[in-house]
Amino acid sequence: MTDPMIDMPELPEYRDNPFIAPLPPLWAPQETVKALKDVPFFDPKERAYPAHLRIHCVARLARYFEPLERQVMLAERLGLLLRQGYVGRNPLGGNFQRQLAQGPIAIKDGKWGGANSTHCTASGSTLLGCSGIGKSTAVERILKLYPQVVQHEAPIALRQLVWVKIDCPYSGSPRQMCINFLSVVDQLLGTNYLHQYSNSRVASVDHAMEMMAMVARLHALGLLVIDEIQHLKNVKGLDQEILMSFLVTLVNRINVPVLLVGTPRALPILQGNFREARRASGVGSFTWEPLAYDGTWGYFVKQLWRYQWTAEPTPLTDDLSAVLHDASQGVIDVAVKLFMLSQMRLLRIASSRRNTAERIDETLFRKVSAEDLRLVQPMLQALRKGDSNELAKYDDLRPFRDYVVDCFASSMGETAESPVNPMVAPNNLGETSTEEAAAPSDTQKILDALRSLGIAPDVAKLLVEETLAAQPDADILDVVALISAHLKGKTIAKQKPRKRDKPQAPAMPASDLRRIVEEGQAAEMSPYESLRKAGIVLDLQNRALL
Repeated sequence: MTDPMIDMPELPEYRDNPFIAPLPPLWAPQETVKALKDVPFFDPKERAYPAHLRIHCVARLARYFEPLERQVMLAERLGLLLRQGYVGRNPLGGNFQRQLAQGPIAIKDGKWGGANSTHCTASGSTLLGCSGIGKSTAVERILKLYPQVVQHEAPIALRQLVWVKIDCPYSGSPRQMCINFLSVVDQLLGTNYLHQYSNSRVASVDHAMEMMAMVARLHALGLLVIDEIQHLKNVKGLDQEILMSFLVTLVNRINVPVLLVGTPRALPILQGNFREARRASGVGSFTWEPLAYDGTWGYFVKQLWRYQWTAEPTPLTDDLSAVLHDASQGVIDVAVKLFMLSQMRLLRIASSRRNTAERIDETLFRKVSAEDLRLVQPMLQALRKGDSNELAKYDDLRPFRDYVVDCFASSMGETAESPVNPMVAPNNLGETSTEEAAAPSDTQKILDALRSLGIAPDVAKLLVEETLAAQPDADILDVVALISAHLKGKTIAKQKPRKRDKPQAPAMPASDLRRIVEEGQAAEMSPYESLRKAGIVLDLQNRALL
């Protein structure tokens, strides 16, 4: 990344503002792409692994993220929203501190429309697009480039909330949305704002909004993101208008930028009052459509196509690209899942039938789309027809995502309740406590040895578990040898448990009662006779005669 102290001039409007100082530098587009990109580990050598292992490799694509132009533009706009919102809230200025002191009283008195002692530099924006288009994923990845909580001691002691993201409740209830906000803040800061609200005498919608506005001001909230805003359509009565007016107040009076994310179903709501919150802003709004079959799609598929774990990679052709686009209708989430499930199907077939060609073709894409992605076919058909009324029925692809998770679990021999995490980071694999770290376990030593041989951490963990389940008595060297032979397609005879010599008991002295009895038994004498003969037991009959 570029060093902002050396290569980037400091903008005067951002200078000497403690709220802006902790934010990352203003990156160029190429640097933003590098920061957002998340591609899976891939080694061509893994194509020689057994099919059931390669299925786990394919699962790494679950979090595949390749930034395109619109994600870069969104990152730029969110950075602009954040910084511009803080321009009018510099804690070094007396106006901000005065407003911070008077704010709770004014909010409690309901003076939403009163004069703002600081110049409003915040604005609102929207991001709309159909489900599966990648809105939420992109927003979350961009937000994670920023610190979420910053502790300040001077010039004013407070914990700054750089951003907060919440979901609009399915019911669309303004009160529940405020409760969600207070709950998130409490988790981040360890506060008890939700408890204070719940124990107040009047736990009304108005009071919930007052609490939310007060917390946003007290902690210098930099950006509020509300996802699934289309759920407001489920609200009846005036609640919809009340909530939108409240969000406008957050922007125009409290100086908190707001980003609303949702499906096109939310458009009628956003064309009303919220327009006032972004009228003076050059930030604008976004509407993301599925990728058209053009150069952007070509770039996306070309990058995705690198990650093939079939025995022989299939070259990308125009026909394959066109069929993948038609089957997914340019919806990124569907395209990635279809590419994954198609490879998994090939590998499942290869594991049960030898000498089967592992080749991706148009027929495979169509078959997997029709069978494994059948839950989302109505939405894809609506996209093909361009039927906006029909598309409005498919605001939530969560059932589809859950179904895909089940497909992965079935492919990898796991249950949906305990899915395999395909993206285990090398540094987190086999994490141990401080005490255990000083003396690594045998399993950890094996994992370290396999990683040194170039085997990916997720595959290494699976191999170790399988081998130890089959050979619980094998030592470290045996396990590594078995795994190495397995990956090379060789077999090693199952080892028998090693017989351990029983420790021999020390020789007993001649006067030991156990030795006397054992020697007597060998001579077919009873224990009594053996002991009497040795003079240990008196012969009472002979003694009486004496």
